[in-house]
Amino acid sequence: MLTRQVVDEPKSIAAVRRLVEVTDSSLEGKRHESTEKVQKDISTAIELAFQKANFTRGVMTDSRLGPQPAHHAIDDVESILAIVRLNTTVKINKRTQHRFSSHSTSRLVTQALHDSIDLANGKFDILTTKRSTEAGRDVSFMSVITFTADKSQYKQFMLSMHLIQIHGLDGSNVLSPCIIGHAIIPDDAPILQAIRDKNLEEFKRLLENGKARVWDCDSEGRSLLNIAIYHLEPIMVEYLVAQGLDVNSVEMSLGPSSRREFDIT
Repeated sequence: MLTRQVVDEPKSIAAVRRLVEVTDSSLEGKRHESTEKVQKDISTAIELAFQKANFTRGVMTDSRLGPQPAHHAIDDVESILAIVRLNTTVKINKRTQHRFSSHSTSRLVTQALHDSIDLANGKFDILTTKRSTEAGRDVSFMSVITFTADKSQYKQFMLSMHLIQIHGLDGSNVLSPCIIGHAIIPDDAPILQAIRDKNLEEFKRLLENGKARVWDCDSEGRSLLNIAIYHLEPIMVEYLVAQGLDVNSVEMSLGPSSRREFDIT
């Protein structure tokens, strides 16, 4: 029987709060904080989340829901933390789109790992996708970690952290970690109404004047890109993709119900 370990909740809350501040567009000065500080807070949040996950896995799987993704192992956690710590830069509210490719002609094998943890007055969802060749050679490792604040928080928000490692013929390449702040906006917010009304001029005006951000999400966690695709607005989709949003990313629908309703992959 496992002995339950007490997780340092205040430490986790403090790390999340600092990460929220550094991604807040209204606090531009925070963007210039050293990478080391941001890396440390990301590492702290991830380590404490996994520490708690180790003691809650037994109640996370419901056999009635059918096969579920596997949980992370210690090696996976170490790989995630290595990606955070090895790179000398952290991108804040910016993301480089990347398409995975393999030099091998064999079919790729994909493994999905998932852990969900209630911590720091919110919920961490850690989703990792590992790809390898049928011969067992690693091709890519991508982990997207989202934190969604619960309603007790001082404001509603989500954070998403994107960690990617590519394995090629010439060795392994670790991409710069990315952390993005997603404001949860009301469903009647002007930017959402502009998309529903197909008002391209108002849509661009709100974004370009700072009245909305490309990373904003509705109350269900759906991104602006997700909603623009749903309403069949190709010019808005192109605009958002040019700003760094990715139609294949987990951030397309951070809420579980949204993934089912708005699946475009």
